[in-house]
Amino acid sequence: MISAFDLGWLVGLIEGEGSFCIPYKATKGRARAGVTITQKDAEILHRARSILGFGRIGTDGHACMRWTVVGPRAVGLAMTLYPNMSQKRKAQIRRMLDHWRTAPVQPGKTWKNAGKSNDYFIHGTMNAYINHGCRCAPCRAVMSRANRAAYDRRVGRDPGWPQRRRGLMRQRYYRLKAAALA
Repeated sequence: MISAFDLGWLVGLIEGEGSFCIPYKATKGRARAGVTITQKDAEILHRARSILGFGRIGTDGHACMRWTVVGPRAVGLAMTLYPNMSQKRKAQIRRMLDHWRTAPVQPGKTWKNAGKSNDYFIHGTMNAYINHGCRCAPCRAVMSRANRAAYDRRVGRDPGWPQRRRGLMRQRYYRLKAAALA
């Protein structure tokens, strides 16, 4: 839980040195949102990260350091800070959230539950398992069903494929044995 003092400190820091943005990759059809703070003093950025418990600190290619948060955590942070920000920052947040809610995840696909908490994918889908790395029970179950169905389709198309494979392996073994290699 963030104290009121720390929240005020973060608001002041982001108001002065931060920005709410749409990362470059988002323009290539992926919905993303970002919050960054650029600062010469890394200690301030480490304090921001320790208060929030997330974020990546790196260089910006110049003499400055940058704290960056991208994705649903950036959206949650922006919504938390929104009431305390200036009109300029509120406009940046609205623009970022509008893009995040409306931009497709992949070309031709849109967010299923845009604007509902930080849950930016649907559990129990292959998308959640493959693209987002979710390993909850519903996501594992759908992936297991998909793998089983793929196996059944393969066996259904060619019911004798395991036996045929064994036959091929046996033939190879006998050829190698005849060549005195086995």
